[in-house]
Amino acid sequence: MAHLHLNNYDNPDIRQQSSGFDIPTGGLQQQPMVPTLLNMISQLTSLLNESYARQNINIQIQSKEHELNKKIEQLVSEVEYYKKECNRLKEEKEVLREKWGKSNWCIWIEKNRLKKEKENFQKKWEESVKVSSRREEENMKLRKKWKESNRCKWNELNRLKDENEHKKKNLEESISKCKVLEKDVQKYKEEKVKIQRKWKESNRYRWKEIHRQKDDMEIMQHDMEIMTQMLNTSNHHNYLLEKDVNYYSAECEKIKQEHEIVIQDLEKNIRHYKDLGDIYCSRIIKMAETNRTDITTTHSNRPFKTCNDVTRDMAVHYCTLHCRKLDHITESVEFTVDKHSRN
Repeated sequence: MAHLHLNNYDNPDIRQQSSGFDIPTGGLQQQPMVPTLLNMISQLTSLLNESYARQNINIQIQSKEHELNKKIEQLVSEVEYYKKECNRLKEEKEVLREKWGKSNWCIWIEKNRLKKEKENFQKKWEESVKVSSRREEENMKLRKKWKESNRCKWNELNRLKDENEHKKKNLEESISKCKVLEKDVQKYKEEKVKIQRKWKESNRYRWKEIHRQKDDMEIMQHDMEIMTQMLNTSNHHNYLLEKDVNYYSAECEKIKQEHEIVIQDLEKNIRHYKDLGDIYCSRIIKMAETNRTDITTTHSNRPFKTCNDVTRDMAVHYCTLHCRKLDHITESVEFTVDKHSRN
């Protein structure tokens, strides 16, 4: 029975039946060889149980080894993949490190360039502030000179006005004298015509009474001599009147020429001061705009206003007032010149 049991252990049915080796021993204990056999059987069963357990353990170990081999292969493939990824990441790291170094170099260069630009801009801004202050001082000096020159020219204009008024009065007096002389000349002409008529009438009567009126002819000759003297005096008066008229016309031409010279000087001064005003206004406006843009770019966190804004507005207002004054002066001078030319 034991032999069959050992040989058929691989059979699963027999193995299930004899897994516990529950052999009835009640009848065998009465035999003398039974204890030894039982010991042997128990030893064999323990050995078989141990072998079966080991076989099961081996099967489990093999299955585990198979799973572990699969996992190891998977892990090896993953390790290879991660090695490749590590190499790729190392290469990318080197590339990024090179790019980072280049970018740091570029950033450092750009930082130094911006620092130099900032220093240059600060120097330019300080120079522009100095230039603006210096130009403001120059503008103040020029404004003082301009006021003094305007004062002198205004005095000169007043003097010229007084001279023109005086010449105007003299010219009116001379014109009134000329009118009186014209009236006298007209009277002399009328008297001459009357005398000529009388002379014709007298000649008509005298031709009839020539032989009877020789004495009257002598008287008429004497009268004719007197009339010739009167005509000579009237011609002399006409010559004097023409001379006075020519003299006063020459004086009028001189006054016109003087007024034209004064007007030309005024126009030159007006153009000069207008050009100066435009130049200073444009310069002040440019300086104000450049200072405002530069300062707002550097100090954008707080509002900043330069004094050039005020000087620009003052210069524009001052130049416009000056131009209006000069236009008013030129209009008044042109009006007086036209009036004299009409007279």
